[in-house]
Amino acid sequence: IVRQLALANVEVGADPNEPISAHCTHLSMGAADGVFRPGDMLMCDFHSRYRGYWSDLSRLATIGEPTAKQVEWHAREYKLVSECIALVRPGLKVKEIATYANAQLEAMGQKPLSPIKRIGHGIGLEATTTPSLNMLDETILQAGMTIAVEPRTVTEIGSLLLEESVLVTATGREQLTTGAQILGVIR
Repeated sequence: IVRQLALANVEVGADPNEPISAHCTHLSMGAADGVFRPGDMLMCDFHSRYRGYWSDLSRLATIGEPTAKQVEWHAREYKLVSECIALVRPGLKVKEIATYANAQLEAMGQKPLSPIKRIGHGIGLEATTTPSLNMLDETILQAGMTIAVEPRTVTEIGSLLLEESVLVTATGREQLTTGAQILGVIR
């Protein structure tokens, strides 16, 4: 899976000479033996380098056709990510995004994150850098900054994570990665 992600990234322009980092988590209600079965989910968090700059994104997929519950989980996670991205603009403190995400998690009946737990981070010459989108970081977003937005929601099979990379522009934001709205299906 990691090799296929790496090849797909290189095909669309990622630097083939830089290591492509990926972490995939197998989420299952059934056996925990590492064997993929229909109904399981896969969460992949990965980044690659393009012209010296890093990207960072996470995607979800099901093994076989998704269940109604998996579609609901994905939609809930995507809604939270989208709403957090919609807040991004110059002049906003990053802690305001984390505070919003926590309020939404509580509204869903989920446990809020601790103040130091982040729902995103800066990206650029490093895959993970400041600022840290948590409730304590006072960093004010400025045009030219890039951040990865990645709040998590919890399900009975574990935490689900979707992540997109966002550029802060003079008037708002530009989403640099897309695709989190798609729940992948591995057949």
